Amino acid sequence: MFKVASVVFNFAKTSALMIVATWQFVSAAHSEDIDLLLTSGRVYLSNEQSSPTFAEAIGIREGAIVFVGSDADSRTLKATTRIDLKGKLVMPGFIDAHVHAAVAGVDAKSCSIADATKLEDAKQIIRDCLAANPPKPGSWFQVVNFNLAGKTIPVAQWDSLRSDGPMVVFGSDGHTLYANTAAMAAAKVTAATQAPKGGSLDVSQGFFADAAMDMVTAAMPVKTPEESLAEMLQGALYGMRYLNALGVTGMREASASEPQIEAYAQLAKEGRLTVRSEQTVRIDPAGDPKSEIGKAAAIRAKFSGNPFVTINSLKVFADGVIEFPAQTAALMQPYLDAATGKPSEKKGDLLFDPARVGAMYAEAVAQNFDIHTHAIGDRAIHETLNAYAAIRNLAGGKQRKLSIAHLQLIDPIDFPRFAELDVSANFQLYWALPESYTIDALLPYIGEARHKLLYPAGSLLKAAAPLSGGSDWPVSTSNPLDAMRMAVTRISPTAPDGYIFDISGIADASAYIKSFSGKPFKVLNADERLPIKAFVDAYTLGSARELRMDGEVGTLAKGKRADFVILNQNLFDVAARNPEEIDDIRVCQTYFEGKLVYSHNAPDDPLGRPAALGCE
Repeated sequence: MFKVASVVFNFAKTSALMIVATWQFVSAAHSEDIDLLLTSGRVYLSNEQSSPTFAEAIGIREGAIVFVGSDADSRTLKATTRIDLKGKLVMPGFIDAHVHAAVAGVDAKSCSIADATKLEDAKQIIRDCLAANPPKPGSWFQVVNFNLAGKTIPVAQWDSLRSDGPMVVFGSDGHTLYANTAAMAAAKVTAATQAPKGGSLDVSQGFFADAAMDMVTAAMPVKTPEESLAEMLQGALYGMRYLNALGVTGMREASASEPQIEAYAQLAKEGRLTVRSEQTVRIDPAGDPKSEIGKAAAIRAKFSGNPFVTINSLKVFADGVIEFPAQTAALMQPYLDAATGKPSEKKGDLLFDPARVGAMYAEAVAQNFDIHTHAIGDRAIHETLNAYAAIRNLAGGKQRKLSIAHLQLIDPIDFPRFAELDVSANFQLYWALPESYTIDALLPYIGEARHKLLYPAGSLLKAAAPLSGGSDWPVSTSNPLDAMRMAVTRISPTAPDGYIFDISGIADASAYIKSFSGKPFKVLNADERLPIKAFVDAYTLGSARELRMDGEVGTLAKGKRADFVILNQNLFDVAARNPEEIDDIRVCQTYFEGKLVYSHNAPDDPLGRPAALGCE
């Protein structure tokens, strides 16, 4: 039967405001046992209101939610296991709608310089890796997660680290690499080599971006199918376990290779998956439509029927990355010369032909595929929206899920088009951080007018755009709570007393940079902050809708699958009191299909953390 209950909750501890939360639920048949009952908590109920509402108890049977309601109404339920939440927050499991979890797992076994904040620190880590596992002379050596943007690094720096064989240092952005002289020689790259369309290179640094990277990677040894599968199995297991520790129970593998999908399919058959996933197959938008979509359809057919693994979507790259020195993102107006502040000749490359991509997308729609596009620059985003508008006019086009990831620089004329075209805006809002990538590697090259449009999440929310959340891990942190802190503050944690942007009276980009020389920046475009509820909903229900999972997960409601997370503090209260303290929140437990897949006090926490306070 249906029953309505009203309960008064204290939303913000620092406020006297009392919010009446009203919900409707269907109780479980009291005569039937349930597996798990959690009581005396704050069970977050998604709604269309600006303020959150909560229940007190939630019941699970056979992996499904069968009860959501008050403690009073839960008392007659028979439960095999009861947990007193002691006021803790229960939320839907986070859904990362743009991640590379298996690749992150593979990278975890590589020489990583992710923690280096200075070039010298990175070089010392590489020396230590080479000393610990010396490669044979002439063999390839790989380093991952270089994240020092805006640097000019002579190739001699890399040669000083390794001169007896090829060495490649991959950027954490996935769009750049550095190669030593031996690696460039193996790739037959010389000072006269020109970058292909969609890429850039600087032989004096051994630097390659986007399409130019293929010159180097094509010369690297090719793994056997058995080696690739073994690597992806290890990577997927590590990636899922790591994500579970952060409360993630659903994801989009944003560029899934066939060995990667095979690994997930094998784990599904073995009952070892702890994250439900959408495996997005990459296509070449400049290729032959029948061939590209046909190959994707064959992969979908080959791996259909595996529980928690779906293949509904295609991945398209519209451009590269915007930061110096790569500058492969497609812009409407040219990049600036940093020395003069004047326009250069470089605008970046659009990686599909607007006149031809319609045929590719028509074939995709005919084959019932959704489209997920990487677009960074304002021109790439504008042309992607144009292509999506054409999809909406096709027979069956209105039923396709369309999304754009990253969205670093959007022209304001395109803000309303996301809602008009029902295009999901998939932000990685941990990047909305004042630091070297967003300041040193960008501001001199795009100027203040464009710079104040970076990651315009607040503007898209005002324009009623559908929002979803993602991390792009291992490009950056996979922790949704880190992204939420940045979404609502856009404040640098390392510059608590830093300088807040003030563009008044600044005539050009070079003056803008020079006027703040040596000062730490505190806030990146404060007007683009999001309310906490908006981004919580984006990272749960918004992502679920984008991935066609909303019939099963994304909210805590009767009939949904029991993917949920318990936090040691109430995220909404903390955000209302002091959002910078979101950093202190920890996941206590994560449940997938009603089963515990992570506990904060496990002896082998994948993040190497001690047990969390407040989870008792």
